[in-house]
Amino acid sequence: MGIWFLAVTAGDSVASLMVLSGVDLSTTPVVAAEGALAVLAGLVLFLRHKRVDAWRLTSP
Repeated sequence: MGIWFLAVTAGDSVASLMVLSGVDLSTTPVVAAEGALAVLAGLVLFLRHKRVDAWRLTSP
């Protein structure tokens, strides 16, 4: 859960910095870049799933 909250906080921080610098977050290139980054992150996790599984704590 901690990683989830950290990811949400990081995303909110980046979005707020972009808005403060004048970027319109509703344009097609920005939405496409966000989607591409999400797909890339998912692909990295998929390719590294054995290492991610090794990091998990085992349940009793």
